[in-house]
Amino acid sequence: MVDSGAKDSRLLVVVGTLIEAAADRDHAVREIITTSLRRIAKKHPNFVLKNIVSCRMRNPKISASHLIALLQTMEQICKEHLPDIDGDMVLQLIDFSLEEITQTTDYQPDLHLPASGILVALGQVHCNEVLGGLLRHFQPGVIPHYSILHTMGALASANVFGIVPFVKATLGTMLPMMGMLRNDAMKQVFSYTLGRFSDAVADYLANIDQAPDPTVRKESFSSEINIAYDVLANTWIHTREPKVCEMVLQAIGPMFSLLSPEKISEQVPRLIPVLLGLYRRNVDPYPVTQCLSAVLLVALANHRSSVEPLLDNLQNIMFDLVCISPDYAQPATAKNHYEVLRCFDCLAGHFLDKVIELLIQQLKNNNDRERVKALFVVTHLVNSSENIIRSRIASLVTALRNMLGEHNVKVKKVLLKAIVAFAYRGYLDGTEGKDFVEFIVKHCCPHPTPVIGKDLNNGSLLEELQETCANTLYLLTTTVPQVENTLWPILLHCLLTSQYTPACSHIVRCLALLATKRRDQVNFTENSAKLAQEVTGPHVVLGRCLALLGCPLKSGRGVHILQFLKNYALNVSRHLKPLWESKIPQLVSYLENCKDSWDARVWEDLVLELLSATLTEMDEEKWTVGLGVKLMEQTPLYQSYPEERGMLYKCLAVTVCHTTDLQFISHQLDAMLCSMRQNSVSESKACARAVGICTRNHLNLVLLKLERLIKEELTRKSSRLLGFMKDVKHEGEVERIRLTLLLCYGELALEALSCELLPHLEQGITQWVLQQLQTAKDASVREASLRTLGNIAEALHPNRNTLNVILHSRSEVLNQTLNQLRPQYSNVGLNNRRLDLYPMVLRVAAALIKLPPSIAAVFVLKICFDRVYNAAAAVAGDSSPEECLGDISNCVDVGWTDHMTLILGCLNTLVQQLLLDSVSPATLDDIFTLLEPWLIKKNCHQRAASINTLHSILQCYLGNVNFGYEAPSKFSQSGLILGQVVPRCTDPCMAVRQEAIDCVRLVLCLAALYEGHVVDHDNDHASDLSQIREKVHTEDPNELFKVTNELAKIICTRLPHFQRIHFLESLVNGLEDVEPYSSSGASVVLTVLLKSHGGELYHQVGDILNNILERLVNIQCAQTRMGSVRAIQALAHHHPKAVVTGLLHQPLPYDTSVVECWSVLAQDPALSADIIEHFLQLMNNAALYDEQTDREKLRIAALQPLAVSNYKYNSINDRALLKTFQVQFWRAVQVMQLGPLTYAFLFTCFLQAISAMQEMFRLATMQEIAVKRFPELFSTMLIVLSCYIGTSPPQHTKGKKDKSVFVPNQNAYKLNPARVAVEAFKSFLLCSKCEHVAEAMLQCTHVGIGDSLASFIEMIPAITKALCYRMPQSMPRLVTCLNQYVTSSLEPQRIVVAAFYAELVSLNANGQAVLLESIVSNLLSCLNDPSPVVRQLCLKGLASVSHLAEEQKNRHCQPVLSALIQGLDDHDSSNNIPLEAMRGFSQMLQVVDVEHVQGVQVSVALRIKPYFENENPNVQEAAFRMFGDLAKFGGTNSKGAFQEQVTSNLVCLLLHLDDSSKTVVKACKYALREASPLLGAEKINTMMQDHLIDAGNLHYPEFLADLVKIMVEELPEITPALVMNALVYIKSSWPVIRGNAAMFIGHLYGNLSDCDISSKVPIDTVCARLIQLLQDDDQGVRAKVAKALSYLVMV
Repeated sequence: MVDSGAKDSRLLVVVGTLIEAAADRDHAVREIITTSLRRIAKKHPNFVLKNIVSCRMRNPKISASHLIALLQTMEQICKEHLPDIDGDMVLQLIDFSLEEITQTTDYQPDLHLPASGILVALGQVHCNEVLGGLLRHFQPGVIPHYSILHTMGALASANVFGIVPFVKATLGTMLPMMGMLRNDAMKQVFSYTLGRFSDAVADYLANIDQAPDPTVRKESFSSEINIAYDVLANTWIHTREPKVCEMVLQAIGPMFSLLSPEKISEQVPRLIPVLLGLYRRNVDPYPVTQCLSAVLLVALANHRSSVEPLLDNLQNIMFDLVCISPDYAQPATAKNHYEVLRCFDCLAGHFLDKVIELLIQQLKNNNDRERVKALFVVTHLVNSSENIIRSRIASLVTALRNMLGEHNVKVKKVLLKAIVAFAYRGYLDGTEGKDFVEFIVKHCCPHPTPVIGKDLNNGSLLEELQETCANTLYLLTTTVPQVENTLWPILLHCLLTSQYTPACSHIVRCLALLATKRRDQVNFTENSAKLAQEVTGPHVVLGRCLALLGCPLKSGRGVHILQFLKNYALNVSRHLKPLWESKIPQLVSYLENCKDSWDARVWEDLVLELLSATLTEMDEEKWTVGLGVKLMEQTPLYQSYPEERGMLYKCLAVTVCHTTDLQFISHQLDAMLCSMRQNSVSESKACARAVGICTRNHLNLVLLKLERLIKEELTRKSSRLLGFMKDVKHEGEVERIRLTLLLCYGELALEALSCELLPHLEQGITQWVLQQLQTAKDASVREASLRTLGNIAEALHPNRNTLNVILHSRSEVLNQTLNQLRPQYSNVGLNNRRLDLYPMVLRVAAALIKLPPSIAAVFVLKICFDRVYNAAAAVAGDSSPEECLGDISNCVDVGWTDHMTLILGCLNTLVQQLLLDSVSPATLDDIFTLLEPWLIKKNCHQRAASINTLHSILQCYLGNVNFGYEAPSKFSQSGLILGQVVPRCTDPCMAVRQEAIDCVRLVLCLAALYEGHVVDHDNDHASDLSQIREKVHTEDPNELFKVTNELAKIICTRLPHFQRIHFLESLVNGLEDVEPYSSSGASVVLTVLLKSHGGELYHQVGDILNNILERLVNIQCAQTRMGSVRAIQALAHHHPKAVVTGLLHQPLPYDTSVVECWSVLAQDPALSADIIEHFLQLMNNAALYDEQTDREKLRIAALQPLAVSNYKYNSINDRALLKTFQVQFWRAVQVMQLGPLTYAFLFTCFLQAISAMQEMFRLATMQEIAVKRFPELFSTMLIVLSCYIGTSPPQHTKGKKDKSVFVPNQNAYKLNPARVAVEAFKSFLLCSKCEHVAEAMLQCTHVGIGDSLASFIEMIPAITKALCYRMPQSMPRLVTCLNQYVTSSLEPQRIVVAAFYAELVSLNANGQAVLLESIVSNLLSCLNDPSPVVRQLCLKGLASVSHLAEEQKNRHCQPVLSALIQGLDDHDSSNNIPLEAMRGFSQMLQVVDVEHVQGVQVSVALRIKPYFENENPNVQEAAFRMFGDLAKFGGTNSKGAFQEQVTSNLVCLLLHLDDSSKTVVKACKYALREASPLLGAEKINTMMQDHLIDAGNLHYPEFLADLVKIMVEELPEITPALVMNALVYIKSSWPVIRGNAAMFIGHLYGNLSDCDISSKVPIDTVCARLIQLLQDDDQGVRAKVAKALSYLVMV
């Protein structure tokens, strides 16, 4: 045992080292070091503190950062372990801290604050000792150090009861010095200390019942505080240093309450002016205001008269300090603002009148800022001091009312807050609140009217104000019951005022809520009735609401208005309540549910229907006239609101229809018509609508007034002098009147009764409207004229024309109408603009054509086609084809469908009339030529319209054709028309399909008719087409395919033979139809045609094939592509040689269409077998790549193996002939001096064919050939693929002389040979039903140029395993085929064979012993292969012997182990042979007998030890795991020797348990579990087995600490060896290992007994090494070393 001195020595070394290390350059490391010192201080606080003090004494020149770290550590130790610090240490620390504080005269916060903190922490328990030490440095007449006083002040805050007994004496020492101070810093700290002392005294007195001396009184400190106050308030407060001044203010505040009453009375008149004067200096206002607030609180409590003389100045300055927009991001600003408001609270409690007068005066100030400040103070006083200011509320309300005309937005926002504050406290009830409510309502308007001469703020502030006002108004309505009687009449008044129309949504929203509460109160209360004198009756409110419903969606006003009317019904009439309760919810429902499909006309009808029902329910002439009068009186309210004004006119018209008072009717009509001059287009429409409604009962009166207007207004001359000057204003008025009159006549034609209207149409109305159309310059006038003509035509329609009136000017009207279809208007405006104009023209034309008598319109055909079909696309909104599936009526709204139906009817009538003029094929051909482009348009509406027109033409032609001497005898258009119509038979639009089937039927009938048959000669086919027409209405693709087949058979049967080629050419064009459904249908019909009549087309095969292939490039639809390929297949059945020849001439890389064609041709067994045979011959007799001689050793793929030429059609039938061909070919190349470009060109057909083979093997029909020749095909493709991975494609490099040489088929040179081979291999495997092998091929994803064989080798095991499972019978032949490549000169071939054989060994050669012997022999023979990859694969395969049967293992065990040991000695870092050898050896160790291991166990352990520290984590893992496997065999024959290996490697294994590689950690766990039993320590073994779980998360620091403790206990004899081994790893290249080694040593020493330390372990050396390691470059290492050193003394 060693004495206590040795222990202290060790503790001293560790603590001293850590103290010295606290000077580390890294802050994080310093933190850990100080933490270690604090950890040691948990048991040895005094020792640590003592050593820090000693270190400081020994090193007077210690660095600042080092000293700061130590002082902070001491401060924390004192705070955390104060009870454990003994008295001597306390005294020493006090002296030390005071020495550190006083060592320098300058104040250094980073150093002095921690030292001061030590004293403050000690002073909480040892206050007397600390104060005693402080007072030693605080002698009378000597100015103390800054930190001495600062510490005393801080101690006063920390220990009030301990410091107050010393305050009086301390003040006695301080006060004489205050006059001696010249330094600002000392003044600052004196002020700080005085302030803290004052706070401490105040707290002491406030808690006197808990104080140790309850006899202490304020008077005990008055004299000293008075003296100190005089210095601060009379001298120091005037300093120019802001910080000193702020500290003085912070001291005066708490000192003022401790002054004697006489002193307070004396100082108030002096101090307050001084404080107010500080606001003009560069001083933070918050301390000033805080001090002033404290002074006022004391002064006003008992000395009010002393403040009164200062009141005016005080108020003014305080008012200036009010912040107009407190910035809460700057707390000092906001705090000062609220301190100022607190000052106003104090002042208002004693000088209310003065404060109110100041505020009222400031509310009238011209400065915006001053008004905002006053509003802030008023709002604050109302909210916080309501009881105090109640007597002056009236004055404040008056002042606020005078501000309601304010223009500044910011002032308005603050004023609004003040209004809300008054309203919530009931000060705005009755008449007092009217102006304020109107102010809020006014600012609910979205766009306040600008005031001349005043600048409004930006839009965002205005929007914010509007939203705030709206929310405020609603909150007042819902949450302040006392203002309801005020709000009701005021809001009704605002509702009836035009100025507040933009805010009507908010007004009515509140009124609806108020009306709900007042539903049973028909009359107002006395107060509210007085304020509602402007409301003259329910007519006014009803009329206003009806007009506002003209625009219900604006701000959501409609729902609120309707809810208000529903609750207001009793105020209008008690008879209306049931009606409105049933009708109004319908209107509300429409508004809520139809916002997305809004229809203004429907809404208008609903409102007018509500009004009409109301008038009918009232059934009182006087009431109706009264409502009409009030409606007309409200007209001026809507000068700026055309939609509301229009609704008012319509409501007025409904009122007129419900009365018989002629004077009233005439007066109202005059009023409506007199507004024409100012009407906009929308207002004109509304006015015309109102006039039209009036004609329902008053037609003659309306006509008279319209005629008078035409005569008076349209012929009125300009007022300009002599008419020489252009009067633009007058012309504008005339055009507006003209537009309104036209619209009035249009509405009149719709609304008036026919029996009264028709006699006036021809001469009067129609001629005038036509004249306006001819002379119109404005588009709106032209549109109105067309609309009116259409309405007139509708009125003259036989269905309405009961008087049989004839429109004699019909031709003129039609011509003028069609003239409006001019291109310059086709793109004007939006879709609704086109919908209003172009469809309107054609509708008018259609309506005119329907009138008797009939009329020809040949000249309109072209323009009608263009305009009608373009309109169809424009109005449909460019909808996508997918949106047009089904009926086209589902794609657009009902209104457009109706318009389009009417337009097509008119168009069909025109075309039929044109055809009837000349029923001949030429005429039909001309019309079809015009229609043909529209049949294939992308837009489904255009196709539907055009096919509808074609149907009507063919039907008309068939019904009216006559054969004569001069008539043509052949109908040559049938093939062309059918080719264009057939794609429409499968159009996505169902309506188009049925129309197209009808067109097919009509064309076939016409063809038969010209062939001499009667129309119905083939009733069977006619019946079939009728059935097809019904069946084609399906969305099932299979059903549609069947129907199309039936249709094709009928066409092929009935179409004349001379028309078939025309039909085929037209049909091929249909493959590119814009619609996939249509193009697919065309391909089906084409296939049927070629199947049935392809033999007749021998001379056209090439053209047909190229034509189809050309179309296939652009076809995207899968069904169409397949149908087109099937058509080629059908053609190939008739002409196979020509088709295949044509496909081989297609360029590389193959387009998808060509690939699909090859797939079809592969279905011929004879052709496919011949191609496969020649493919194998070529692969076995040609060089697979050319090795370049440059330094990069680039491999370029030879073209021959990539190509399988068109063997079907050449004479190369055997291998010898092929060789001859190749030789002759190359001789020809040399003789003709063909360059590599020609070489590539000549062999392009080979590449085309191998690409074709890739696709051929995709077919199931190739399965028989693939299975039959599987060994040959598989071995060949495997070898080819291995050679082509990493090769470059065949390429041609231009020389200087051939810069402009033409390169044919350039894309072929971009092919990747390996990728071609991989895809072909996959296709072959799938065709052979080797799906598992093909799945393994998916791993081969990187086969680009320059890639290695790594990924390919990785997939060999999976391929081999799947192959043995799927093709076991083929394995012998397959191995035979591969044996020829074992000694190949090409390295890739040897590698792939070795990989394949290695995997076969692991699979036991599929149970074939003879085959296995051959494979093992081959692998052993390849151990000396020059390729390291081959050797590695051989070792891998030989290691798989461990999986074989017992007999085979015993036979091959010894040579395999020798081979693996040989591999361990291969230290070439460029290969992984040692890694493979270790993995293989581990496998073998699982199965070999002890006698095979006992002789090599130790030597193998020595061989693998260098790999423990290998940089490759995989090698490390294999080495550790192999060591664990060796340990399984125990000591065997050399127990002691192997145990030495375990002991020597134990530290290494433990340190790597915290390795960065998870696999290495897992291997170390395994090795330790296996090796720990050999240590002979039961507890260690148990701990290893329990904690070192592979899947577990090891807490390494805790595990290491616990394990080392047990190791010291159970294995004390190996402790020195462990220490020495750990010291070796302190120099490891991995920082984590160096740190772990330090931690291991620390724990080890911490658990050793004193005897062990003295006798076995060289502690001096270890400490020196650890101390040296503290200088490590890695901060993590230094941190762990610091922890380790602390563990040395803590465990």
